[in-house]
Amino acid sequence: MRSAKLALAGEPAGAYRGAMKLRQGQTWKCGEEYVRIVQLERLEVGYKTFRSLKGDAGKHGHTSKKDFCRMLKGATLLTGNPEAIQK
Repeated sequence: MRSAKLALAGEPAGAYRGAMKLRQGQTWKCGEEYVRIVQLERLEVGYKTFRSLKGDAGKHGHTSKKDFCRMLKGATLLTGNPEAIQK
């Protein structure tokens, strides 16, 4: 019987195409809020949540990459350049 790790390694390369590529400065629309990545490290993410992209008012947060990706499940990436959103 194969282990779960070996079963994943046996999947075709195309099965992993939907993986998230996090980058600093990305803005995601998550429900009624927007989430911007302000600091990206190896295992942690610093982010800021907004109700509207027009103002600077927002709440800062800090979490692990794993929890951050769970938080963004179903979210839509707006752009990798925050200045382009505000124009």
